[in-house]
Amino acid sequence: TLYSCYASSSNAISLAWTAGMGTRLVFSISTISNPAYVDNYTVAFSFAPTSGATFQTVTTTINTLQPDALTSCSLSFAPTFATSASTLSVTLTNKNAILAGGSLQLTFAGYTPTYSSPAVSSASPYVSAVTPTPSGNVLFLSAVFTSAVPASTSITISISNVAAPPTTGSGLYSVTLLTSAKSSYLYKIDQGSCSITGITNYPTASLAITSDSPIKVGSSRTLFFV
Repeated sequence: TLYSCYASSSNAISLAWTAGMGTRLVFSISTISNPAYVDNYTVAFSFAPTSGATFQTVTTTINTLQPDALTSCSLSFAPTFATSASTLSVTLTNKNAILAGGSLQLTFAGYTPTYSSPAVSSASPYVSAVTPTPSGNVLFLSAVFTSAVPASTSITISISNVAAPPTTGSGLYSVTLLTSAKSSYLYKIDQGSCSITGITNYPTASLAITSDSPIKVGSSRTLFFV
């Protein structure tokens, strides 16, 4: 049976049906948008006669929400040399809007980077130059989104002084990105995993000595180190 619903306030809807006392009711309400981020949300159902005061209210909690998937994400190190102190550039496109004061969490897999006073920079007007907080293989950028970010926005964030992976192996390392609505990763919005590629070894060094004339014992010559 279909029943008509109407919005009785900004966060409530009303519907009417007829049922005897003690009747078990199972119904669904369509075209309701999910919350903007993961949290525990309380839903209350209040029962009242057609004309009269509420005689009973029951509640339940929505606590099984999961973050959505980022539309896209990629990352790169510069310089690309293994173990070097590099600038990590992260480019992401969010699927869902991010509230002002939202955060970004990076979780490294395959290695735990070291840091030397990491700092954030970005050309995006949505990003603030916050100080990253490292903890093991997690790097947290609390409240990095200084203003609300519309859905489907491409943003690049650079983080300096992050150690590149220790080897050049392909498919060994990745970073999971997670956007959140507040200064805590718990209020999740979108997440996605990016592979780390393009890591190279330092160039092989060599050293040779040449002279402008034969080198003899006891004599002075100009030497060239190449």
